[in-house]
Amino acid sequence: MLFKDSLVTVSVTDEEIGEYNVSIEQATWQGTACCLVHAHSQGLIDNVPCGASIRAYVSQKLETLEQHYHEYVQVRCSNSVSSLFFNLCSS
Repeated sequence: MLFKDSLVTVSVTDEEIGEYNVSIEQATWQGTACCLVHAHSQGLIDNVPCGASIRAYVSQKLETLEQHYHEYVQVRCSNSVSSLFFNLCSS
């Protein structure tokens, strides 16, 4: 592990409403030495649960080799809860 950190998101009233985590580690992508960067956040926006995650392979020249992005928003409709997901993958 090259780097790892976590942060807590707080509201203006000092209530914990989310978190952010990031890590960077050495990896190999299609035979090329690189770094694997993973960042994840989750929390509340206007009391609506949401979050995002990105995982990317980055070259030593800081070029993005491949990335996967996932985002969600959880919506309450009547008595049921539905989640809306967005996914992006590029290489």
